[in-house]
Amino acid sequence: MCELFETAPEDVFVLPSAKFKFRKDKRGRLSKLYTPQGLARAISFVEEAREAELPEDRSEYDDLISAVQEDDLSIDSEAFLFAATAGFDDFVLITGDKRAIKALWSASGCDSIKKRLAGRCRCFEQIVVLLIGAVGFEFIVIRISPALACDGVLRLCFSNGSNSDPKTVLEGLASYIRDLRSHTGDLLSPEN
Repeated sequence: MCELFETAPEDVFVLPSAKFKFRKDKRGRLSKLYTPQGLARAISFVEEAREAELPEDRSEYDDLISAVQEDDLSIDSEAFLFAATAGFDDFVLITGDKRAIKALWSASGCDSIKKRLAGRCRCFEQIVVLLIGAVGFEFIVIRISPALACDGVLRLCFSNGSNSDPKTVLEGLASYIRDLRSHTGDLLSPEN
């Protein structure tokens, strides 16, 4: 992943709780969905990354949490990441939480976060498109197919598993990204 964004592992930041997400598998859900090798790679990636921190001035974070609670949403983790970007001039925020990006866009009183994140957010589907472009469709489809139960959009786009058609998959992903853009203003990266 670092190569995709031409960055070093030490320049990657994750939630402080990320290191525990892959280790807490009390119900065995993760081990059912992912291979031991895949989990080991994810754990290694997260352990090499640095923990994101809230800035001293937590007002943006607190304002965002208050704004989305009015809509009965809980996006604490992503709100933490959104606010943690305050100390950086050059960054990309990667998230699989589309609900949080939508909530941020519709939240009132969070203009400074929206302005800072404009064009810098990447959703999971954009990352899949980037990976297909970087390493090829065949490489990705054989790795995604066994884990289609993990994500509804991927299940739809790769509905034929390893026999999925590249053009159909890319069109499906592009359609979903366009739809998400229509609900998130200029937050998503304009690429793909």
